[in-house]
Amino acid sequence: MKNKNLQTLLSTVANQQDENAAEFENLGQELAAKLKGGSEAAVDDEITINFSCPQNTGCK
Repeated sequence: MKNKNLQTLLSTVANQQDENAAEFENLGQELAAKLKGGSEAAVDDEITINFSCPQNTGCK
């Protein structure tokens, strides 16, 4: 019984990894398409990068 439960668990984990890999690939393709072909406004709307300075030094 333990072996069957372990096999089921391992199968579930493997399936989830496959789903995660596929989702990650799709996100990468979407991002590449937006960066390559989207207008600047569309890219700016979708991607936000925040820069911050260390609190004790400020920006120089």
